[in-house]
Amino acid sequence: MKRTPLEVASLKEGNAMQGIDKIIEKIITDANKDAETTASQTQVQIDAIRKKHVDETKHQIDVMNKEAAQKAEQYKQRAKTMADLDRRRNHLAIKRELVEVAFDKATTKIKGLDEKAYVEFIEKILIKIAEEDGEIIAGKNEQYITTSVIDGAIGKLAKQGIDSKMKLAEQKADFEGGFILRNGKIETNCTIDMIVNTAKRDLEQDVASILFVEGSK
Repeated sequence: MKRTPLEVASLKEGNAMQGIDKIIEKIITDANKDAETTASQTQVQIDAIRKKHVDETKHQIDVMNKEAAQKAEQYKQRAKTMADLDRRRNHLAIKRELVEVAFDKATTKIKGLDEKAYVEFIEKILIKIAEEDGEIIAGKNEQYITTSVIDGAIGKLAKQGIDSKMKLAEQKADFEGGFILRNGKIETNCTIDMIVNTAKRDLEQDVASILFVEGSK
């Protein structure tokens, strides 16, 4: 059957349209495949990024927790150190206070000695300073430092070859216990308070050791 030129042209146009449709369909199919592949790759990238951020966040949290724990331990150690320092300071303060109490009691005890013991104590001080001359100025309430006591000390100094002319002054001074030796413009402070304070410089460590050894028993 012979086709007319119009039919032939129409057929060719139909075939061309079919070819175009196939090309369009292939383009669409390929585009869909590309889109699916791209979407899949994008999701993988998204998942990877999300996982990376999660891992980084977890790492940062772990780092912060570790730093917080370290700081907490540092604060704990610092607090313990400060507490130890305070405890040592308090211990030292108590120690000093006890030493002061010990010497204060010693001062009070010397001032409260009976006449015989007190006179012996004063006589020993007079002999120890071994002065050849001077006035003995007693405390305002002193009862036991008398001319006879001074003479007794002078007699013992004479046995040592020391010719002392110490004598008791008529006036008294404003202090409790002991005496002051005045030789011209020079004064030697032999009051009980001064004697104990002088001894404190030499004996403080020994007194502290005795106190705390006894306190630990």
